[in-house]
Amino acid sequence: MKTREPIPEPRVDRVGGAGTAEGAAKWPVQIFTLIEVLVAVAILSISLVGMLGICSSAADRLRKAAEKREHQHMLSQASEYYLLAGQRETIPQEFFPFPGYHSKCLVMQPELPPEVEDQSGQWRFVKLKISIHSDEDPGTEIMAIEIEKILRAEDVD
Repeated sequence: MKTREPIPEPRVDRVGGAGTAEGAAKWPVQIFTLIEVLVAVAILSISLVGMLGICSSAADRLRKAAEKREHQHMLSQASEYYLLAGQRETIPQEFFPFPGYHSKCLVMQPELPPEVEDQSGQWRFVKLKISIHSDEDPGTEIMAIEIEKILRAEDVD
């Protein structure tokens, strides 16, 4: 008959590790009072409310910046088209693909000193005001740019 080998005893860490009587003496159990827990929860909730306020204002600023970028893009598309095709043209949908918006181009006289003429031969110095409007409120100008340009006199009238 075979003899059974004895089961080895668990190792005990003599340095004071966890699970030993010496380790327990090093790490005393500390119990928090109810007031300490309530103060910690109050501080945590105040900081969370502050962080939520910061996050919501950052999201609002991000939305406004994206909207402004979209309007600037629309204005640059309209300006490029009017400068290349002329101010009398209406922009086709494939060049201005922004439903709910439209653009306008007005020809104005620039402010020049009295001794300077705005026309020389067949060329005329003008100011173009290119603006973006919403279809919901056509009278309100969303964004505009003024560009000074030399045009043929027959293109202005």
